[in-house]
Amino acid sequence: MNTVTTFPQKLVTFYKLDSPDIQRGIWANYDKNGQFINLTNYYGKKLDLIGPDRVRIDGEVWVSKENFK
Repeated sequence: MNTVTTFPQKLVTFYKLDSPDIQRGIWANYDKNGQFINLTNYYGKKLDLIGPDRVRIDGEVWVSKENFK
């Protein structure tokens, strides 16, 4: 399901845990007050955090230098 976002976004770089040289961009979405809401992929699919700086995508763990919780 694709969603249309109407709140501020920031493109954040995530690194593959097993191969840090592999990177991908993930959207961090914020409300109008700058509070973190969620992470979404390029197509708008919500990604679930598995830690303050980690998401699981297709069974693989990706890590960011930023914390989201």
